[in-house]
Amino acid sequence: NTGLPVVVINQPGGDVSWGNIGEKVWSKQTEFDAVAAGEITIYKADGTTDLQQVVARTRLRGNTTMDYPKKPFAIKLDEKLEVLEMPAHKRWCLLANWKDKSLIRNHIAFGIAQKFTETFSDSTPWQVHGQFVEVVYNGVHIGNYYLCEQIKVDKNRVNVTEMESTDTDPE
Repeated sequence: NTGLPVVVINQPGGDVSWGNIGEKVWSKQTEFDAVAAGEITIYKADGTTDLQQVVARTRLRGNTTMDYPKKPFAIKLDEKLEVLEMPAHKRWCLLANWKDKSLIRNHIAFGIAQKFTETFSDSTPWQVHGQFVEVVYNGVHIGNYYLCEQIKVDKNRVNVTEMESTDTDPE
């Protein structure tokens, strides 16, 4: 027990082999609708359950990072849910931080961006929230990850007003 929340993913199937753990995983190129439904359970640091066997689909994410030995994942829940006290949404990321031996660069960068949002009223109104977790994938402990919000246009994330066909004036 590291004292961190624990994310337990049970994801059947897969179309590429992850040799390091002897499991098949779904590739980034596979549409989420084609990924077999699995489930995710998240335990808070105190051992209580945050999410209990929620339907989820998990696939690789990233470009260069998905070729590293420790794989990053994108998670899509079947419904919008609050995760570890972060605003409700369907889409989440598990960043592997493979090239960052300290494991904290993303956390620090997101924290600095959050401080700018809190300090300057004219800054970007939304910043990525996340926290460190331990991940177990199909019964195999795969290590420390950073669970965070995926950047998406949404009222709980990047709240962008959709353009109308009449919105053509550059002024």
